[in-house]
Amino acid sequence: MLTDATADLALTLILAVTRRVGEGERLIRSGTPWAWSIDFLVGRELRGKTLGVVGYGAIGRATAERARAFGMDVIFTASRCTDEPGQVDLGDLLSRADIVTLHCPLTLETRGLIDADALTRMKPTAYLVDTARGPIVDEAALAAALRDGIVAGAALDVFEHEPDVHPELLKLENVVLLPHLGSATVETRTAMALLACDSVLAVLDGQQAPTPSFSGPDCSPGLRGRRPRRGPDGAVTTRLNHATVRSIWRSREQRHCRQVQGICRQTSLVWASSMEVVE
Repeated sequence: MLTDATADLALTLILAVTRRVGEGERLIRSGTPWAWSIDFLVGRELRGKTLGVVGYGAIGRATAERARAFGMDVIFTASRCTDEPGQVDLGDLLSRADIVTLHCPLTLETRGLIDADALTRMKPTAYLVDTARGPIVDEAALAAALRDGIVAGAALDVFEHEPDVHPELLKLENVVLLPHLGSATVETRTAMALLACDSVLAVLDGQQAPTPSFSGPDCSPGLRGRRPRRGPDGAVTTRLNHATVRSIWRSREQRHCRQVQGICRQTSLVWASSMEVVE
């Protein structure tokens, strides 16, 4: 579900920035007088354009599939060679793509990947979309590129110093900004909470969690250090018992997303957003 939810949002951002949806919506809400004209808020169509997918994992592939339905050509970068046509290196992708969409993990290698130099390689008519991780993009460099016409526009669901947004980006009309909504559907958030419950039960039963937490310099700051608490004897400690967890877990049948998500907040065994590990 996370794959589809994030890919759907990536397509949403692509359409929003290329068709200037945010600008139009803000104009209406401001009460500014307007009238139809031949060049009023004209944007760009997707058919015949090239989508460059940086990171061709599950979400990148799902986004590419949706883009092809809109008549787009797809090129991509991947960590390993594939037999699928369209694989290129990053420099080639940046120079050819009309829209660059980021779906790579945040690692030491990808931190700051889209910097001033990368942005100057893009077409002045190109757009940048990020639904992956904020620190992949140098926001100061992006703000300058948007202001100076180096690129045409950008759409971001994640930010370099989230939840803070670079103040220069807030001043620009040619950028769409969302508060990390990639997984924000009832279906996906419910599945995330249930997976957290599965992890709690597995650890309490002495088994490996389905999506174990991890720590290290390559992980997102929000994930860093979120390992289960352990007592003096090394045993995992929790404020919940099996019966409590299983009772909440069974509420999946009622499809009460908020009730199920409550389990994530009540235990020290699960992280704030368990599915972050498998994005």
